[in-house]
Amino acid sequence: MANGTNPTKHSRIDDVQGMALGIFFCALGLNVLTYLGLITGQTA
Repeated sequence: MANGTNPTKHSRIDDVQGMALGIFFCALGLNVLTYLGLITGQTA
């Protein structure tokens, strides 16, 4: 970093939690859009 500070490292549990929540919300969004008929094709 330019100002000489060390960035904080995330623990492995933070990484897993972030990935799990991201996947969950993507799946939830696709399900809502498919239910509303706004997505057609392979997800329908």
